Amino acid sequence: MSATPALKVEELSHGYEGRAVIDGVSLSVASRGVTCLLGPSGCGKTTLLRIVSGLETPWSGTVELDGHAVEGKGLHLSPEKRNVGFVFQDYALFPHLTVMENVLFGMPRGDADAERRATALIERLGLSEKARDYPHVLSGGQQQRVALARALAPDPSILLLDEPFSGLDTVLRRRVHEELREVLHETGVAAVVVTHDPEEAMILGDRIALMREGRVEQEGTPEELYLRPRTPFAMRFLGESNALSVTGDGTAADTPFGAVPSDGLAGEIVALMRPEAVKVTREKPADTEAAKASVISRVFVGRATRLHMKLKKGDQILTAHIARLSDIEPGADVWLSVAPEDILLFPQDQDGDTVAR
Repeated sequence: MSATPALKVEELSHGYEGRAVIDGVSLSVASRGVTCLLGPSGCGKTTLLRIVSGLETPWSGTVELDGHAVEGKGLHLSPEKRNVGFVFQDYALFPHLTVMENVLFGMPRGDADAERRATALIERLGLSEKARDYPHVLSGGQQQRVALARALAPDPSILLLDEPFSGLDTVLRRRVHEELREVLHETGVAAVVVTHDPEEAMILGDRIALMREGRVEQEGTPEELYLRPRTPFAMRFLGESNALSVTGDGTAADTPFGAVPSDGLAGEIVALMRPEAVKVTREKPADTEAAKASVISRVFVGRATRLHMKLKKGDQILTAHIARLSDIEPGADVWLSVAPEDILLFPQDQDGDTVAR
């Protein structure tokens, strides 16, 4: 793998009508693999992608592709000179061109090998029988694959995809996720995918850059962001979480599940934990500290049973995900335990959080 990143942006800022949309973003994307730009609507994901592609000129900052400057310090290379593939949210296929003609469109004229490579991509994406068809007769998933083939055909140094699955239904989206990941890893092209869906980012991404209000909140592997979020926002955005109000003395926090090292945090503290980290038993565990609770509700959601419970001491609410069909009924008394390493502590006022009590 090349040590030179496929994409490097430094201190990138841009906005509209004087309002910043991205604010001092720095990010490096490896020469292979998939990086997902994840975040809520309006956080700057698409604007960052458009700057990288050359469709927008930033207020400040620099962009490098494969070690070559393309943006910043008076330089602005046009999109066609950047060797970037772009899959738009609406696919942007040419309605008057066939599938084969769409895929060939972005390839250099006079390239004797163009048709062979286009045919190979169309076949790889399961579109051989549709090569002579026009976009309007294709399904949404087929149109998405044509757009992907067209973007890959010129052999770009990096592929940019802006919410490429937003128009697909849930079942089709899952299948296309697997296809896209396979194709990207087979071709070896670096890819940046914009999405607002955390599950999609964790399925597709080798790495995730979580954005918030124009900045990168946290960057890392899906496992790092899900299991070791650095802020309450990251914890909440990547999945469901429990929040408890606890107290600390600077050395440890006193939680319902025992003392947890607090690394200097004192006073009122927010303790966050994933629902799957909450263990539920009918009898009090003999080998770990536990808290008694009563079950408020039970919902079977397919992959797990979701239990909502109220702690007997303090009346705070917790949710647990049990990885099997549970026979614990609402109204039952249970014991809850959480391993210390699964409890994350944050200052009470960090991120403007309000704590569920």
